[in-house]
Amino acid sequence: MIGINRLRRWMDPVLMLMLGGIFVYSGMIKLADPDALFKDILAYRIIGPELAYPMTFFLPAYELVCGVALLIPKLRHSALLWISLMLLVFMLAILSAWVRGIDVSCGCFGSIDDGVASYDPLAWIMRDAAMLVMAGWLWFWSRKP
Repeated sequence: MIGINRLRRWMDPVLMLMLGGIFVYSGMIKLADPDALFKDILAYRIIGPELAYPMTFFLPAYELVCGVALLIPKLRHSALLWISLMLLVFMLAILSAWVRGIDVSCGCFGSIDDGVASYDPLAWIMRDAAMLVMAGWLWFWSRKP
């Protein structure tokens, strides 16, 4: 049977690169098309334009910083907590729109989502939950020698 430390030796770096890469990519795509992100944020009908506008620039920068911070050992633990919080907020926003019957574009990967990802809030929530499990695993073990 494979020991947890042997498993972690290859799994932790792979998960770290995957999670960091996803957030860096997502942030870059959103920064490339702020108008689409602004519309996606408003479509959820959770915040108005006065908060959606600054969020259009804050969110992608936040994703980029958190994704890069995963590669810096001293920042990793905190970055994992912030990423986990972000994923929880994303899942709640998707769930909120779904429960209220609002048909939204996920907005997860900017305008790349348009026409590619069908409206499937359960799949979006499950994807975010999988990333949350990854972040939780990495956070838990980042505290251990």
